Amino acid sequence: KEGYLKREIAIAHERAAELNKKAEEDRLARVKIEQRLAPRHITKAQQEAIAAKLSEFKNHRVAFGVKPSTDESEWFMRWLAAPFSMAGWKVEMHANPAEMKYIHAGVMVETTMHPQAIAIATKVVEALKAEGINAATAPLLIHTQPPDPLRLLIVIGSKESTLDFIPVK
Repeated sequence: KEGYLKREIAIAHERAAELNKKAEEDRLARVKIEQRLAPRHITKAQQEAIAAKLSEFKNHRVAFGVKPSTDESEWFMRWLAAPFSMAGWKVEMHANPAEMKYIHAGVMVETTMHPQAIAIATKVVEALKAEGINAATAPLLIHTQPPDPLRLLIVIGSKESTLDFIPVK
């Protein structure tokens, strides 16, 4: 009788361990789903870190736009524009949609072919990536209005995608 009870207790403990493991797996899956669905944002500390890295380019012009325009991307654009303002950049909101050539998951920093613009855009992308922001750069700007070969265009794309770039028709 005592051996039977010990076996039953061992089976019950084993089953409880299996159920606990399954509950933890379910919890982790739920957390991943919540993270995918949660809107992007950056903390004040991240904004300050980005601003510190970009302050050497004070008075540089940057325009922000969203593609596609969603509540989430519009809010994230505002969060992301703050460190540029803090760093003394000349910030324009809601760039001309005709300038935005590609839809990118994350953040696309578009530049002209000017070497200095490309170098500054690279620094911007490095600062964003250092704070965990999915960012890339490409020399996609042909003409800027008003003409400024050093102006950057930062396009806030969708939060995530399986494709890096989807050409706009």
